[in-house]
Order: sequence, then C-alpha cells, then structure tokens
Amino acid sequence: MGVVLAFAALAACMDAGSAPLAGPRADLKILEVTSDGPIRIGLDFVNGPTSRPPPSTGAGDPHFVVKDSHGKSAHRIEQWRGVAVPWPLTYAPPPPVGPGEVHAVLEDHDLRFSYLIVEPGEYTVQYAGSGDLPASGIERFTLTGPPRIQDQALAAIIDVLPEDWLVVNYGATAGDPSRWHIGVGKAGTGSRAGATIVTLSLGDQNINGAKRVGTYSGSPVHLVSPEGAEESWPGHERALLGALGIGE
Repeated sequence: MGVVLAFAALAACMDAGSAPLAGPRADLKILEVTSDGPIRIGLDFVNGPTSRPPPSTGAGDPHFVVKDSHGKSAHRIEQWRGVAVPWPLTYAPPPPVGPGEVHAVLEDHDLRFSYLIVEPGEYTVQYAGSGDLPASGIERFTLTGPPRIQDQALAAIIDVLPEDWLVVNYGATAGDPSRWHIGVGKAGTGSRAGATIVTLSLGDQNINGAKRVGTYSGSPVHLVSPEGAEESWPGHERALLGALGIGE
C-alpha cells in the first residue's frame, strides 16, 4: 500500500509541475495545387526548448514520400546539378535557431520538380526526415484535371530506361512552360560532371545539337544525344522514341 501511495504522490508532483517542452519538429504545408502547373509546398523546422544550429536536410533535394490513393509511391526525379564553388572558399555559419523559433527549410518548393505526379486523384505527402530534421506529419492534396503532356511523356520514358539509368533533369526550358525538357543519364556519377545525359524536348526548341525527331500529342519533339550515349545505352534513340510512339 505504501508503494502505491508513493507512486501516487510522485504522479501528483509531476502533474503540478510544468509540462515538458516539445522537441523539434518538421512542419509540412501544402501551399497551392494546380492541375497544369506546380504543386507548391513549404517545409519549416520548429525548434524545441534549446537553441541549436539550423537543421541540415542532407545532400540534394529533401526526400518526401508521395503516394496516390492506392498507396503507390511516386517516382523520384534525381535532378542532378553542376555546382560551382568559389575560391577561396569562405563560410559564415548561420545564426542558431532559438527556443520555439521557426526556421524555413523550403519556403516555396514545386513537388513536381522532384516527383512524377501524373494522374488526377487523392495524394498524400510526408517529409521523410534526413540529417537532423525529423519526419513531418502526413498532408493530403487532390489533383484535378487531365494529366499534363510532359508528365505522360516522362512516365512512358521511365518504363524503357535501363536499370542503371535515371531521370536526372525535368523542367521548363528557360522557364517557358510551353517548352519542356526531359534528361536521362547513367546512374553512378552522382552529378552532371562527366555524365552522359540524353535530352528529349517537347515544344519548339533552340538547344544546340537538337534534332527534330517527330511529334508527341501534337507537340514537336527534339533529341540531343551526345557522344558516348550509344555506347552507354545501345539503341537508346529507338527505345526512347518508341516509348513516345514516334516512328512506329
């Protein structure tokens, strides 16, 4: 009986004191969903009770888990980039995030930049957690309207890629949504430097070395195939154009 009373007294003391402060968390927000444009999201770090440096999400784009209503995960687009580092290298560490303060990790990010989201319907998205930033809660959004032509083309191309090739570049050419490019490259290099990247472009293009190879859903298609591409992927041009129904 004495043990029970002791535990009861301890519980009462804990209830009387202040509740423990919550630890740091990731706060994911859906900013805007458009059928023919971006799916805009934001990601904040909400700090806990002690000051600390801003969180790191790890190298590259932050990883999310995007699933449709059937639980199927969206294909991730790697988006390789060439990074120029100035010399001499100078680095000023960012100021710490104070207790309870909010630090913007992504202020305005297009989810379609990194994930292939094609069909209309219900979707869920969650920041998976990386580095010292924890996973977020799950948010939901609804995509309406017909699929975009460029997304349909990308889905068809993914189906014919060899196992060691990835989608490494996907977006509007020079910021013009009527001109779209899809770049595929061999996995293992991790960046543009020294990589062989084959590019298919939709819409009117003026890319150096591009040749017109046909049309897809009424949009002109151009191909840029650099030296060494055929050696890395024999028959790549025939496979890519066949995926789009060109030349059949």
